[in-house]
Amino acid sequence: MTSHLFRPRSGKGRRTCSGFSLLEMLAASAVFLLLVGLVMKMTQATADSWTNSTGKTESFRDARAAFATITRAVGQATLNPYLDYADASGKFRDQVSSGSFTPTQYIRRSDLQFVAGKNLLGNSVQNPIGDAIFFLAPLGFTLDGSYRNMDGFLNACGFYVFYGEDPSIPAHLSGVLPASRRKFRLMQFLQPTENLAIYDTSVTNGSANWRNTKWFTDALARTSAPASQLAENVVALVIRPKASDTDEAASNAILSPDYEYDSRDAGSPASWNQLPPVVEVVMVVIDDTSALRLGNGATPPDLGGNDLFQDASKLESDLAQLEKNLAAVDGNAAGNTTPLRYQVFRTEVALRSAKWSSQ
Repeated sequence: MTSHLFRPRSGKGRRTCSGFSLLEMLAASAVFLLLVGLVMKMTQATADSWTNSTGKTESFRDARAAFATITRAVGQATLNPYLDYADASGKFRDQVSSGSFTPTQYIRRSDLQFVAGKNLLGNSVQNPIGDAIFFLAPLGFTLDGSYRNMDGFLNACGFYVFYGEDPSIPAHLSGVLPASRRKFRLMQFLQPTENLAIYDTSVTNGSANWRNTKWFTDALARTSAPASQLAENVVALVIRPKASDTDEAASNAILSPDYEYDSRDAGSPASWNQLPPVVEVVMVVIDDTSALRLGNGATPPDLGGNDLFQDASKLESDLAQLEKNLAAVDGNAAGNTTPLRYQVFRTEVALRSAKWSSQ
């Protein structure tokens, strides 16, 4: 009979299992939570950046399209100038009797007008803001269906900003529909070819040297004015007619030092009957949320723009000051304490029809 004895293994051959201590587990958990927090923070920052970028694009989409409309139209401005004989006083042959006309000079002449600056609208528009510009261009706009397939028709065109209610709501519906909010509104004046008033004797008074703005102010004063809204919340529109940088440096002078330009101003030989070679356009827009913060007052909110853009040599500093006002930077000139989100659109437009001469 064989007997078997059970002998337990010695401790030397025994397999042992070891684990993390409580301190190690706590440290690992802390590191894990820190990494999770960092990842979540980065994800949130990316999401916020995307939301802000998308929101900004959406908020200023209309403004971007409106700015493109302005620059495209201004680039087509024309005066269709020609040379004609004039006497010593500057009168042309059709302004004096043929027997007394003595030609002494051969000078530029035009039947059209290009005008930019402040105070152009008179009483035709309430609460105008900043600069305005009006000109003639072959935009081919007509309301007569029989002419719509013909390009190149001449139109009176212009751009300006005013503060007020939506002008597209008819007056007879003002008491029926909810009142629209008062906002800064960018408008386009566009007179159909068949209604073009610049050749009307009420404008020219039969004189070749007429100088006034009735060809657009009379139309704007009517109830059914040929004007439409391009964009809302445009708080500043700056129009600066200028010569090329080379010409201005050579003459050591600014073409429109006060932003004013009138091609029919016989007292300004540089601009008389000729287009500026370049027009710099600056447009500042706030988003709709910011516009709501400004309230719905009957008078335009004071953003400090009335004291700016008077001297073209200070354009950069004036624009910087306006941005401080909108951002509610401490000590800003307007005293604004409500930060507004805004965007600045800026470009220089070369006028294709300009044949600039300093003579």
